[in-house]
Amino acid sequence: MRVRTEAKRRSIIETARPLFLEGGYAGVTMAAVASALGGSKGTLYGYFPSKEELFGAVVAEASPGLFALLETVETEADDLVSGLEALGCAYLRLVLSQPVIETSRMVVAEVGRQPEIGEIFFSNGPARTLRRVQEILSDLGKRHDLAALSDPEAGAHFTGICDGGLYSRVIWGAEPVPTDQEITQRVRRAVRRFLAGYAP
Repeated sequence: MRVRTEAKRRSIIETARPLFLEGGYAGVTMAAVASALGGSKGTLYGYFPSKEELFGAVVAEASPGLFALLETVETEADDLVSGLEALGCAYLRLVLSQPVIETSRMVVAEVGRQPEIGEIFFSNGPARTLRRVQEILSDLGKRHDLAALSDPEAGAHFTGICDGGLYSRVIWGAEPVPTDQEITQRVRRAVRRFLAGYAP
């Protein structure tokens, strides 16, 4: 019985990512991934039983380090404003990271021919991220006595104000990825606007 390891799983994902980015979802086969790994298809299927599951993992773990920062935002919050600013910065750095942008562009190019990848991408990427943002907002609201942050739509409002169309402009190449300083300044303005509606 083969022992599965996290290192091997990560190796498969990192091998598959450039193949998907170059060949698109339809152009990549599990045989091609196994060949690039230098192993057997049996080993690959032991970790990922289907191409859909492998692609989902590639999407979900496009920027694992940045998603980890999003996971821990609530522990860094000394007050409501700093907590929201930390959340906004973590969110924008994640969605504007090179792996996420590259994956998003690939999905946009492919989804017309392969509609199923749209749902795979959405559930493993944007939906997962938004759930985490909403969880953090709810935690901040409980900690700072602001019940409005537990509103199910608060996460979408917050990310929308922080983003302000920036993600789309970067995806289409109409605007470069902002610097960390620019992200920080943008989020500070966004937090003020958000609180004007949620904590008037």
